[in-house]
Amino acid sequence: MSDRAPDRVTLAAFVLAVLFAGANGLAIGYLVLVGTVVVYALGLFVLTRWTASSASYLHILLPLVAVPLGAWLRDERVSPLFLGGAAVVMAGVYVGVVLAGRRAAPETASVAPETA
Repeated sequence: MSDRAPDRVTLAAFVLAVLFAGANGLAIGYLVLVGTVVVYALGLFVLTRWTASSASYLHILLPLVAVPLGAWLRDERVSPLFLGGAAVVMAGVYVGVVLAGRRAAPETASVAPETA
């Protein structure tokens, strides 16, 4: 048995679950494709353009997108406490990303090759 056989079995089980589980299978498929694969690819895309510390703030902002989206889709109420917390989070991200980015970047020292 090859090293990749468990991956094939897992993929086959996932495909069967999606095909035979109806609406729940569609939800699982969406979560795997969009919630995992696409988000992971976008995260890698951001990491190639931003520093790791700046990209880490994206994870803090995810609930600020998920809660209003969930409230819109399910007609739920967003509490004033959430809005206040969101303002605090946004202020923290602003300080961490925007103001920190305005600081002068440290000069990179050029290292001369050693001569023997």
